[in-house]
Order: sequence, then C-alpha cells, then structure tokens
Amino acid sequence: MKRKQRILQLLQTKGTLKTCDISELFSVTPQTVCRDINALCVEGKARRIHGGVTLPATADNCHFNQRAQSNSSGKLAAARVAAKLVTQGQTVFFGYGSTIALVASEIEPALRFKAITNNLDVATALENSNAEVWLAGGLVRNRQRDVTGYSTANFLNSFRADIAFCGIGSINDRGDLLEFHYEEAELTRLILSNSKQRVIVADQTKLERHASVFCSKIRDIDTLVIDNAPANLAQLCRLNSVRLMPANEKNSEITTQAFDSELHFKGFEGSSGLDS
Repeated sequence: MKRKQRILQLLQTKGTLKTCDISELFSVTPQTVCRDINALCVEGKARRIHGGVTLPATADNCHFNQRAQSNSSGKLAAARVAAKLVTQGQTVFFGYGSTIALVASEIEPALRFKAITNNLDVATALENSNAEVWLAGGLVRNRQRDVTGYSTANFLNSFRADIAFCGIGSINDRGDLLEFHYEEAELTRLILSNSKQRVIVADQTKLERHASVFCSKIRDIDTLVIDNAPANLAQLCRLNSVRLMPANEKNSEITTQAFDSELHFKGFEGSSGLDS
C-alpha cells in the first residue's frame, strides 16, 4: 500500500495526525510528509492544520476544497513549474487561492527566502521550510482559507517583492485578468504592482470561466504558468511580451523556448494600495 493511502487510512481512523508522528512512523523527512499531505489536500481528502493534518471540515471549507479538486492534476503541474522560479534570498508575494498554496508547497524546503502572504494555506505549507513567513492580519475567510480587508491591504502594501505569484478567476480572449470578487481583484492588483516580477499561475479551466471583476491586463504581468496553453493563448502572450510557461510536457519545449527571449522585467512600481 502506498504511503499516501496509509496516511489517509490513519487520518480517517484518528481524525488528526501530526507531521512529526507521520515522519517517524514511515521513516521519511517532514518535507516528504508535507508533499503527501499536499496531495491529499489537492484531492479534497484532507486539510492542513498547524503542525499536521486533519479531515476536511465539510461546512467551513467546502468552497476551498471544491476549488482545490477542480482540475487538481493541472493545478499541481502548474505549481511545480512556478515553484522553480523562486531563488535564494528573494522576497516573494503569494496571493489568493488553492493553486498558489500548491506553489508554496512545491518550493525546495531548504531554500531561504521571505514569504509575504494573506493565504493561510501558504503559511501552513511553508511551516517546515527555511522560509521566513509574514502573514497578513485582517478578516479571516474560513471557506476561502485566506485573510482580507483594509488592514490586509495596508500590510501587503508595506512590502516590495522580487517576485509575486497570484492566481486568477478567469482569463478572457482579450487578455483581461478577471476575478469573481472585488476585494480579491483589488488585493491581487496591489500585490502585482508591488513586485518586480509578476507571475500568474493558472490551469486551463480559467480559460473557460466567466468572472466579471476586472483585475489587470495580461500585458501587465511578466509570466503566465498554465498546465495547457492553446494556440490563441500563446498568440496573446506573444503579442503582449509575456513569457508563457506551459506545465504540459507536450507543449513546454516549443512554447517556453519561443518566449524565453521575450521575458523582460517591467519597472518596479510602488502601489498606493486600496483606495481609502
């Protein structure tokens, strides 16, 4: 029986497990355990807590779990590619969403960097790493597993980052980056504007959804990481000088080579944050 399946069985029996206990039981590192836990969370079978894992709370976390399960393999593939963009000593913004939490969990645990986030699952994913984690205060949204509000915006606006990873509700054929909620669009815009390198991490379902709150234009980011890149999206990125990094192996060699030479860092711009 695979280790992940055994962990799930124990979890269903005990309800909650500590990372250190799982590590000792299977004689593996805490980082390995975190990857197993991450996979279970992506499948909606578990939920991270401080120092361990528990069964998902169907009432409080159904919305987040449903999003995490949607095209889970595509999200994980994109997250693994995006995680490789983080380098030693950087200051890194992590935005909303289950995909961005996956990016954090896929970063090499030994890497030393500063993480700034309002995403509760990002903070949990990095707890056994060498990252210095700064978590924003504000209103906790239990279902979305994040923090939001005016104080959250003020906190995030106090930092300037080398790179930012943000999710997005949808991407339309005009290159609009859209969200479903106003506050998410505003905070994502703030994070992107306070970063030297702006990375959107998404899966192909975001090309099929129809969000209505404008966040930004695709030309305002540097890199798009996505599990599958159709031809029209590749053309859109080319026209807007955006590096496209497909996580789909079939597409990655051609498309990544085509856009590597076009990557440029747009000027470092401060942000005034949300309007008061």
